[in-house]
This record gives sequence, structure tokens and C-alpha cells, in this order.
Amino acid sequence: MSAFAENAGGTFTPQSAFVSQLRTGFANGLRVTVEPQVLTDAIGTYVRATWVQPGAATQRRDLYLRSIGDTWSWHLVLTRQPRP
Repeated sequence: MSAFAENAGGTFTPQSAFVSQLRTGFANGLRVTVEPQVLTDAIGTYVRATWVQPGAATQRRDLYLRSIGDTWSWHLVLTRQPRP
């Protein structure tokens, strides 16, 4: 899984570690709301999501999807800068 921050660098996390981090986040109260509209930009196809973690600022993240044959998978997270 690739993760980038808007106007900043990125990282790569093995899928198993990323899933483990998500599992821990959800166990600690993480809530993720995904908008149903599918969008496309220069990077690719994505859906917007809002991540709310108790005790942390709300984040907007774009979840990028890719198609391999008939299967779509989530492969990149772009964390957007907070809007004023």
C-alpha cells in the first residue's frame, strides 16, 4: 500500500502491516466514511473518504483504486491538507 500526503512525500507499507494498522485503528474508535461518487484525476480513479480518530484532527483521504482484469483493488491513500 502506498501512502502520500498532499504536497509532501510518501511511503510504502506492506499490505499485512497496513491491514494491521487499520484493524488497530478501528479497535481504537477510527471511523471512515466513504463517499459513493467515483472520481478520476491525473493520478487515477479514486473515492473520497473522511477519517475520524478520537483525539485527532479529522482527515480527508482519497482512496485510489486500480483495475487488474475484472478485479478492483485499493492501492494508494492520499491524505489531503485540511481546508480552512
